[in-house]
Amino acid sequence: MDFQEYVNSRRGKKPNQEIVERWQTRVLPRGLHQQGEVGARQYLADYGKGIAAPKCILLAIQAENSGAQEMAKGFWKRAYELEFGALPVNSALATGNSGGSIVTASPKTIPLMVYAFPPNMQPGSLVTMQPVDGAHPREYYIESPNYWGQPKRDGNKVLTFGTLLQVWYQMRSLKERASPADEIDESIMNTARVIGDFIVEGELWYADCDGFEHRTAAQAATYNIIHGKGTVQPVMKYAIFSSLFWKGHKSETQRERIVNGGYIYQEIISHGHAEFFEYLAPATDRDQKLALSQKQKADGREGEVWFDISMSYYPGKRKDDCYPRTKYTIEIDVRVTRLTPTTAAGRPFGAIEVESLDGKPLGSIGTGFTLEQMHEIKRRFSSGTPLIIPVVAQGYTEKGVLFQGRLSEDFI
Repeated sequence: MDFQEYVNSRRGKKPNQEIVERWQTRVLPRGLHQQGEVGARQYLADYGKGIAAPKCILLAIQAENSGAQEMAKGFWKRAYELEFGALPVNSALATGNSGGSIVTASPKTIPLMVYAFPPNMQPGSLVTMQPVDGAHPREYYIESPNYWGQPKRDGNKVLTFGTLLQVWYQMRSLKERASPADEIDESIMNTARVIGDFIVEGELWYADCDGFEHRTAAQAATYNIIHGKGTVQPVMKYAIFSSLFWKGHKSETQRERIVNGGYIYQEIISHGHAEFFEYLAPATDRDQKLALSQKQKADGREGEVWFDISMSYYPGKRKDDCYPRTKYTIEIDVRVTRLTPTTAAGRPFGAIEVESLDGKPLGSIGTGFTLEQMHEIKRRFSSGTPLIIPVVAQGYTEKGVLFQGRLSEDFI
């Protein structure tokens, strides 16, 4: 579908109260509406974690109604990409109100394109696949020859775009992030110099003194201090589990992506700094899959992921069962009742006290959130509107409170 046809077919909806409120509390105070498409990309990077096309469309219409035509174009592009899996070839379109036209990108922006990768696989715009809760018991995926399994790490998903001259890193939220370490950059570039440009996806995590996983080095360091081992430094790991692009083309099946990820991992560690990397090797037959699930549970891991080896790549989540996850954890929505004070500089609170939706106290959540998320939680909680957040826990203690509870990565 042509981009203009797409926009015309979806105009006419009225932004709801939620969209208007977010425009007033997120866009206007930061001046994002004055930054054109850059403002739309920044909004999506900061607030668009897991966003779907319908909400992007409403944001685009709200921007048009407010006279921010260039920003609207950025939201329309993102909505189009979410629906069709690729950016529109021709992104010129008529405005919704003035009857004029939004100009296409200036040639000045062309150097921002990383020519090593296709237009729909650029750093900062490549939407990752996300697993959904399995429709069947774990045993189904273990027995089925159509599924392979992989360990699930409790870190932050990071896409790595490797070329011989530069490396880019992208979070699942589409926000580009700084290099985890110079040594990782060096290994990636040296590998690209030998095997060509590539994109791998993986999980960046940090091990504490007991080997448990944390999303940030700060969380791992805090654990070490609490357990009397403050001088032990967190160990960073980048766990590679697939390759999305290599040898000039996108991998067609998940089996190919996994196999290519293993090959690229071997090349990376052959160029030094192997201690920073791991490969989440797939379990391919029944015995391997059974051993995988047993080890994940024995090690206190969150769970495992399964995938139909023939599935093609798709952005975001799908409702079918081609990319399921099975977990040893529980995920529930809880109500925030209090933000505890803290003396730590720059932190708006210490922990989050929560209760069930029917009013039962469930203890506190002290990990799993970034500083940016903490400020967002503080803002929402201070507004006076009841704040519901998703949390993950290993279960409940004998007293009925959450055991090792943390903020879920699905928090938006």
